Amino acid sequence: MDSINTPRPLLYATSFAANLAIGLLGFGLLFYLSDSFGVSPSRIGWINGVWALAYLLGCLGTKGVISRFPPPLMLSTASMFMALSALGIFVSGSSWFITGAYIFFGFSTSLFWPPLMGWLSRGLEGKDLGAALSRFNLSWSSGSALSPYAGGLLLLLGGRAPLITVVSLCALLVLVFTGYRAHSAGRKTADDPRPHEGGTPLSETAGLAPGLPRHGSSDPGTLPSTPSAGLAKPGLTYAGWIGVFCAYVFTGALLYIFPLYARTRLSLSEPVIGVLLLIKSSATLLGFQYLKQTSWWHFRSRQMIAGQLLLAVCGFLFTAVTGILSAASAMALFGFIFALLYTNSIFHGASGSGNREDRMAIHESVLTAGLIAGSAGGGFLYQTCSMDSAFLFCAAWAVIGLFCQLFLLSKKSAKSG
Repeated sequence: MDSINTPRPLLYATSFAANLAIGLLGFGLLFYLSDSFGVSPSRIGWINGVWALAYLLGCLGTKGVISRFPPPLMLSTASMFMALSALGIFVSGSSWFITGAYIFFGFSTSLFWPPLMGWLSRGLEGKDLGAALSRFNLSWSSGSALSPYAGGLLLLLGGRAPLITVVSLCALLVLVFTGYRAHSAGRKTADDPRPHEGGTPLSETAGLAPGLPRHGSSDPGTLPSTPSAGLAKPGLTYAGWIGVFCAYVFTGALLYIFPLYARTRLSLSEPVIGVLLLIKSSATLLGFQYLKQTSWWHFRSRQMIAGQLLLAVCGFLFTAVTGILSAASAMALFGFIFALLYTNSIFHGASGSGNREDRMAIHESVLTAGLIAGSAGGGFLYQTCSMDSAFLFCAAWAVIGLFCQLFLLSKKSAKSG
């Protein structure tokens, strides 16, 4: 029954396409705003920070609303908003209008990811949940990996080439989800007129997995009773969210500020910069693949601490970057660390929860807050001080996060004892 109502292969494919579009727009807009409108690195950082803030507020403001609608409807609507805002960016000749359209694009993506992630994880726990989320991570990170390289090549055709590509991808998503809705409605009427388990179609429960109680239910019998059975302790959940916040502080600086630094100070071309970001994302893909095939890290706090410590070290390594080789090495290390921290957040946040959309909205909100800090703070520090200052800023957040994790996990250990 779950396989009928949760088309995971389709969701993996659309995750790839959506993140390819998001990455293309972010990468292409950096150089388009800088070259065509003379926008400064600090302002570019703030623009991306406000874009991420729109996404964050969208996640927080709609997390109780999106669960009221069938996921295919939310996804087709979000895709349509993304296509329209990308089209507005493409046709506009004003940097301020582009900023506004980009902010609306950010809000539109907040309607896309939480319902998709909740729909994807429906009815799964433990190793099955980990495997599904790992495939999801591989899908969206493949789009993320390809986007800067593809963006660098498209920029050789012109500054607006990535933009029209984004419009096309988002329009394709609209067609896919609209077609799925029409096909599912016809199939339900013709082939499966009976009610689903519990008397309610899964598309109408909007993320409530079969066999799991609603949030706040007094029926504990359907939930695992121990962490090993698939229920994360709060300390692990919060520590995972701290880790993904710090990882995205780095990501904001690397995606939205480092490309400008690499072109002006390291004298690298856009395609070469795209290759460096591709190395980072490829390392993330390898990390996701490894974590997908293993389970030793499930509900283990020491690997969280180790990953956070390596993240802090990574910030200092980036200050030593002087060329392609050192940049590629630092990118590869960060990519693998990112995979660990991201997977910890999404797995330990979703595990054992009966309201996946809300948990995924929190996960997305936390990582977006990190993205805001990294892009806005990194852009300001790069323009006023240096790129090394921006990287040390990222390292400082990683150290603060490390101490917060140690505090939370030590409390968990004390209660367990």
